[in-house]
Amino acid sequence: MRCGAILSTSGGSDPWLQIPLEEYENHMASTGVAQAGMLARELERVVRTHRPASLAILGCAGGNGFEAIDPSVTSRVVAIDVNPAYLRATRERFAERLPGLELREMDLQAAEVTFTPVQHVFAALILEYVALEPAFANIRKMCRAHGRLTTLVQLASTTHAPVTLSAFTSLQTLRDVMQLRTPEEVENAARAAGFRQDSLREIGSPGGKCFAVQEFETQWQR
Repeated sequence: MRCGAILSTSGGSDPWLQIPLEEYENHMASTGVAQAGMLARELERVVRTHRPASLAILGCAGGNGFEAIDPSVTSRVVAIDVNPAYLRATRERFAERLPGLELREMDLQAAEVTFTPVQHVFAALILEYVALEPAFANIRKMCRAHGRLTTLVQLASTTHAPVTLSAFTSLQTLRDVMQLRTPEEVENAARAAGFRQDSLREIGSPGGKCFAVQEFETQWQR
């Protein structure tokens, strides 16, 4: 595949198609939210700890955290998002630095996985917007034998709204489609798809919300 080419397997309408990347990035970096740095640090932890030769990043947006990817170690990066404008920005920002960059426009819960599986899949703040069973079925197809998966989901809070209010009002359209997941729900769906959980930890953002980070590996196929 030509570096930077965007292949599309998405279809239908999605609220994420209506949110400008600039508004999303400014919202995530704003003081009351402060999640952009947290997500970038978790991606950096994955590439530094596991050093995958190939990596798929689900819901890549504009490539937050891609600066931490060492192309001499991770020679293939599959950036996946439902919004083609986000993928174009990722290509403009990182195609030169990451010569093994592949861009895939796809709906995680509906599209057919057509690319070669990768060693590690990173899925942060995307499981809240998809049906778990079909999404994990596709994630399993993305992950090669003896591969790994890292998920990050937002936990329910009695003090914080699921979607934080900010000056970037387009993000509020997500309130009607966002569904917070428990770590147990994520583990159960992952296990049904062929993954085994080997770690769970909670982290917090400077904005005050809590998140669960779960690590999985593909189960032995008998």
